[in-house]
Amino acid sequence: MPDGLRIHDLRHTAASLLVSADANVKVVQRHLGHSTATQTLDRYAHLFTEDLEAVAELLDEVKAAGDEAHSRAVSERRVFDLGR
Repeated sequence: MPDGLRIHDLRHTAASLLVSADANVKVVQRHLGHSTATQTLDRYAHLFTEDLEAVAELLDEVKAAGDEAHSRAVSERRVFDLGR
């Protein structure tokens, strides 16, 4: 191993990459020997701040899709009401 690299560093990197790749957190928890999934997420999930941007973009997409679906539903109700 390179100087300064510890086994713990490899463990930390592996766990961080698993969490970032959306591995089942319960599996990662058991693999690491943590007592709870919360402990695993508290220790490793904070490392990937770029995920916050991806979540914000996903929420924007969901909102846009919801707005579009709502607009369609309102239009369909108007057509239905006019047809009575």
